[in-house]
Amino acid sequence: MHITHSHVIKTIFKKELREIYIAIALKTLAMSMIGIFIPIYLIDELGYPFEHMLFFYLIWVITSIIMSPIIAKFSAKYGVKHSIFVSAPLFIIFIALLESLKFNIVSPWIVAIFFAFPFLFFWIGLHIDFAKFSDKKIRTKEVSVFHFLMFLSIIIGPILGGLIINYFNFLILFLVSSLLFIASVVPLLFSKDIHEPTKFSFKYIFKKEHFKDLMIFISLGIKHITEIVFLPVFIFLILKQYLLLGAVYTISNIIPAIATLIMGKYGGKDRKKLIKIGAVLNMISWFLVSFIKTAFQTFFVVTLLGTSLTIMSVPHNSLVYEKAAKKNTSEYIVFREISISLGRGIGLVILLITSNFIYNFALAGISNLSFLFLL
Repeated sequence: MHITHSHVIKTIFKKELREIYIAIALKTLAMSMIGIFIPIYLIDELGYPFEHMLFFYLIWVITSIIMSPIIAKFSAKYGVKHSIFVSAPLFIIFIALLESLKFNIVSPWIVAIFFAFPFLFFWIGLHIDFAKFSDKKIRTKEVSVFHFLMFLSIIIGPILGGLIINYFNFLILFLVSSLLFIASVVPLLFSKDIHEPTKFSFKYIFKKEHFKDLMIFISLGIKHITEIVFLPVFIFLILKQYLLLGAVYTISNIIPAIATLIMGKYGGKDRKKLIKIGAVLNMISWFLVSFIKTAFQTFFVVTLLGTSLTIMSVPHNSLVYEKAAKKNTSEYIVFREISISLGRGIGLVILLITSNFIYNFALAGISNLSFLFLL
């Protein structure tokens, strides 16, 4: 059946997806303002040893693995929109606890546990929602809009976060981020909720038919923890300025944002080939990270990382949502979240053992082999 341009526009911006897009844009803006600064906040602002920062994130990962099936059952009982809504007050609690670390009111390990909850409630609910409401005929285009809105937020977020830290302090940054996170859940309250049943068991992860997906998701987890924690710290040690760090991340995401629109137009034609091209470029990018010495080099390499990841992730996420829609959606989304968390854990443990960023950058690059040989 021929799909017209007007049909594509109408479907992409139908009510349910429009709400999801607004939620994604606001939530990503909220998180991109603080995301790259959290590990630096722990090390530079609070003076925690490097290993303590890594343990903070490791506790976050372990909590995510344990709680993902439980939160999916919450979504099944109360609805995915309610799950997303609950993420807002939990985010505020996390931010309050993060700020309280300055005064030694609560253990950082308790804060690390709370770190997991708002994002699990938000993303598990939202991924289920998107898998249910996206159109299989134009899913790659819908995913590209998803990614484009995220990149727009990521372009604004880091520089805005850097400016707030530079001219005010972390407390103001946390307050602004909290308000945006609250705003992100509001649009989802104006449509019908869905209840996606789940009978997830950890045995699901180790079934033979899920092996390829497991390895690919683990590789995504390794790249994710390296990108959101190790890379910002590594770059901050070079640039030594919050504002410059935010500016570099902002400028570096302009080209990847444009790439998402291109992938939306052409990424549905030969998805696996595009994923493999992106994987090769991403592998090269991670090996280049080790040679960064200046702000310009940082801009170039982070741009290449973001662009290559876009070439991979838009068609790959399209395939993931396709599989999720065909299977028990909730179970597959939980499987994805746990598998990615396992990859994050592997990256953290390796850095704890080696205390050398270079090994993790190499591992992030090598992990792309899973896309080349298992897809």
